[in-house]
Amino acid sequence: MKTRNFSQALAARLTIAGAFCLAAVMFAVTGCSTAKSVAKDEGQGTRYIFRSPYQTVWTASQGAVFINDLRVLDLNRHTGFILAKHDIGMTTFGVNVAVWIHPIATNVTSVEVVSRNAGPQFWPGWDLEKPILDDIATMLDE
Repeated sequence: MKTRNFSQALAARLTIAGAFCLAAVMFAVTGCSTAKSVAKDEGQGTRYIFRSPYQTVWTASQGAVFINDLRVLDLNRHTGFILAKHDIGMTTFGVNVAVWIHPIATNVTSVEVVSRNAGPQFWPGWDLEKPILDDIATMLDE
């Protein structure tokens, strides 16, 4: 039976420890979003202007969230805010989504969507901003 000397064993342990440290640093540096952090990101997402009244756009926004298989965490029609998430799955660590709906004029409403991956940013995730806005536009015939 061949035995390794002390320096070979130490080198093997340092390599394993280094890999774990690198993984920990990558998670720390890239960060992960939470629903709470996404809720503070207004002004950082994709915004569309719709030529429809607020109530109609609000209803379409709710529908778009449900169509995209998101679980609603917070829903407030008076402030025009929807917070939702997609849980971890086979191809994602999860996605946190915030939607802000604001009336601009009688028949003009602004919708902003922020979508952030819940996992590390180097992992390919889902960007749901455009799909949600496109679904709203489809429901509104715009």
